[in-house]
Amino acid sequence: MNSSCISEQVKCYATSTNPFTYCDCPPIKADSDIAGQGVLSAFMASALLTILLSIACLVFKEDYNFTQLNELDKLFRLFVCRPLHKRSNYKLEVWADRLYPVVLSLSDSQLVTGIAMLASAIKLMNDGSITAYHFNIVSDLAWFSSITHLMTLLVIRVFMGSQKPSKEHCSTTSTKSSNRGFTHHDMLRYIRICLMVIMAAMLLYVCYLLGVERLYDDFNCPMKCLARSKRGGTPLKWSRMNFSLIIWSYPVSIIQIIPTFTRSWLVLRCKIEKLHYSIDKNLEGTSFEKILKRAIYRTLKMIFVVFWQFLASETEDILEGIAWFVVGVISVIQDRDLANPNDAACMSPIEWKKQNEWGFGQLVPLFLLFLPVLSFVEAWNPEGNR
Repeated sequence: MNSSCISEQVKCYATSTNPFTYCDCPPIKADSDIAGQGVLSAFMASALLTILLSIACLVFKEDYNFTQLNELDKLFRLFVCRPLHKRSNYKLEVWADRLYPVVLSLSDSQLVTGIAMLASAIKLMNDGSITAYHFNIVSDLAWFSSITHLMTLLVIRVFMGSQKPSKEHCSTTSTKSSNRGFTHHDMLRYIRICLMVIMAAMLLYVCYLLGVERLYDDFNCPMKCLARSKRGGTPLKWSRMNFSLIIWSYPVSIIQIIPTFTRSWLVLRCKIEKLHYSIDKNLEGTSFEKILKRAIYRTLKMIFVVFWQFLASETEDILEGIAWFVVGVISVIQDRDLANPNDAACMSPIEWKKQNEWGFGQLVPLFLLFLPVLSFVEAWNPEGNR
């Protein structure tokens, strides 16, 4: 990558009255608290642990209502979950119950960590004390927190056991509000939802900031300056894709963990199914017009069902989470290596060596990874696993 980074001044947009200002862009200084190997390794390991435990919870969980699963999830249960349950000498349902509080704890940890990182990065940017290089790495780590947190929400939805329709959901009595009042769990749920809204808003703002055209050419410049420059190129394409992901995934995830919305959707789904049977019955007949309309209607219905089966599938959510984790790992590694003195002149070999040193700030995050393990050991009851 060709980049002239040393002592360069970059023209940045400031205000309408003063359209340009010149920012000094010296070589990047090491910041092991952001781009250190130990910090990055700890974040990636934490995200991987969260994803693996979430998948384990979903696999170990018994079929709560197999007949109501969509076709993709039925295949996943038939060929992955059930054979594993049959071959195991342990009650995997017990494992799932023990893992669930650990996953819940990791979920909250990922959410709070992501917010803290983004808030710190935005504060440093406003102070003019963080380069575009380090700001980009912080955004990568925040994405790790975001994607893994969304994966844990799938586990929460499954353990809620209310996201799949059943006969009682189609009855009129199921639409009545519960008289149990506002509980402790409700309070925690809405606190998490508020934090998710904050996280989504911060991610959208950071995505907007990172859509500048010269992000990868002038990444040694202060992010405060570069954020006001022209948007375009590859950074803008990634920014738009991330925008789409946030705008779609966060509202859907929030709605799915609110029982009121979930019950309303299940009742609506039952009404849609009844409407389908009514339309299909009205299209019965042997005339050419009836046959043509029936063929068009059933074709459109089949396309919609196939699309919806994939979109609403828990299996697809798992695969999507794994895919985004892989993309995140690649992005972190590539973005960190942008300052490698072998590829660019934006960080001196001495500073690069400092950034790669294993010190106090690198080892502590790695040792903190033992906390989820201790939580699982404490929650585990060896007498109840058989």
